[in-house]
Parts: sequence; structure tokens; C-alpha cells
Amino acid sequence: MISGVFSGAIANFALHPLDCIKIRMQANERGVKRSTFVGLKESAKVTKAIYLEEGWRGFYRGLSTAMVGSGTAWGLYFTIYNMQKHNYEKDFGVNQVPALQLTWCGVQAGVITNLITHPVWLIKTRLQLQNNNTTIPISEASHHLEQIRYNGPIDCVRKIIKHEGIKSLYIGLTPSMLLVSHGVIHFVCYDRMKSLYLNYKNENSNSTQYYLNGWESFTLGFLGKGVAGLVTYPLQVIKTRLQDKSNYYHQERYTGFLDATRKIYRNEGYKAFFRGIVPHVLKVSPNGAIVFMLNEQILKLLFTTAERKFKNE
Repeated sequence: MISGVFSGAIANFALHPLDCIKIRMQANERGVKRSTFVGLKESAKVTKAIYLEEGWRGFYRGLSTAMVGSGTAWGLYFTIYNMQKHNYEKDFGVNQVPALQLTWCGVQAGVITNLITHPVWLIKTRLQLQNNNTTIPISEASHHLEQIRYNGPIDCVRKIIKHEGIKSLYIGLTPSMLLVSHGVIHFVCYDRMKSLYLNYKNENSNSTQYYLNGWESFTLGFLGKGVAGLVTYPLQVIKTRLQDKSNYYHQERYTGFLDATRKIYRNEGYKAFFRGIVPHVLKVSPNGAIVFMLNEQILKLLFTTAERKFKNE
């Protein structure tokens, strides 16, 4: 739990600006069909727009909420995942747990973590999509939520509950639950690569136990997170569209996960499901790498400290 909380929060702090750019790109140009993927040129355009309109602080909207959410999510996920994995290690042996059992560990950890932290990610998204511009109604029939501004995470929670109801804290839960597959793919890929690597190292090492060094855990985390991020990215776009406050008054309104998927594909084409993929790729792989690198090193420090204390006693 300790290693997960610290590694998740630190990684999020370092890469939060890329997440902010990604969220803006995912929500932009709703209902507009594009003939090309949103790539580096569009990413640079959104980055410039955020800086000119809001300054450097615009890249850090929702930072405190994101750090709390990331730290809590990683702490819970690591704890639940490894507790379940430890039970399987009793039957199969350390670094020998099959992929199917590891997948089940990831599903359990993902579902529980998601149910607990989902409202935090909703608040983060709302704060990131809010800019300094004065809002202008699209029509006289526009929903009153368009004029509401959030003055921080606590104010955001209060206003969401007041104007939308407490159930609205779980808007986008369906794609969020499907995104449990992201964590499963990430952890299973990492664990399988780590197991193979450690088995190889332990067979060729004179020491009783080999620990991953910083670069080794960074590389394995980078690869695992990259695969998971690319496979599950369209679900993140749908989730952002549903959680965007403008969904309540925009002409292109989505009533749920399936409706959003259908309308995005019909009106914008399949390329819309990959809007913001460039900042996402630039963020997600280093994020996973930093988290797993810090997690392994913190765990190593805690275990060696406990081992020394045990021997001294």
C-alpha cells in the first residue's frame, strides 16, 4: 500500500500536463468528422491554446485530485493484486503463477479499486475540462449546468451532487469498468516478463534472491503499460465524453456507453476513438514505468530494512 501510494502520486505529478492535454483533445470537436488522426500537429495546437488562454497553470488543473486518486488507486490495486497473487504462489510457487490466475487477480483488484476511486476521476476530468473562458449558451434551451464553474475539488463534488444528483458521481462507470482490462493487461504483461527475467537471473546468480534494479523495472513497466494503453484507449475517449459536463447541454448528447459509442462512430468516424493518442502514449508508458520502478525500489527498501531488523533481533 505504501509503495503504491507514493509511486502513483509521484508519477502522476510528473506527467499531469500530458494528461490534461489528452483530456482536452478527447472532449474537443464533438460531432465533427475528421479525415485524419489527431496527431502531433493537433497536440501542439491544443498545448499552445491551453498556455495562451490559461498560462502554465492550465496544465495543472485537477492536479491535487489526480494525485489523491492516483495514489489511492495504485495503493489499492497493488495491495489487492499482490494479496491475491500471494495466495496463488502457495499453490504454484513464486514467479510461477499462470497468466489465467494473474488475470483473475487483476480483475478483482481493478473492480474494487474502480468502484472506490471512480468519483475522484470524474472530478479530475471536470476540473481539467474547465478553462478561464466565459461560457456562452449554445441556445436558449441550454442546460443550466453550462454556467456552473467549479472552484476546486470540494466545490465540484458539492455542485455535482446539488445539480445532477449523487448518482452522477458514477457517470461513465461502464467504460470505466471495461477499462479494468487496462490494469489486467498491464499487470499480467509486467508480471510474466518479470517472472521470466527473475527466473533467468536467479538461475545465474550466486545470491539467494535477485531484485530488479531501477532500469529493469522501468523497462518492464514501460512495455507493459504501453501495450495496455494502446489496446484500451478508445474506452478512455468514451469515458471522457460521458463525464464531460457539456454532455448535458450539447447538441450531440450521449445517454450511455452504447449510445456514445454509436454516435461517435456514426458522426465522427473510427478515428475519433483515438483523439489525444499522442499525449496519451507520451504519458502512459513513462507513467507505468515510473510507478513500477518506484514501487520495486520502495518495496526493496522496506523488505531489506525489515530483514535487517529481523536478523538483529
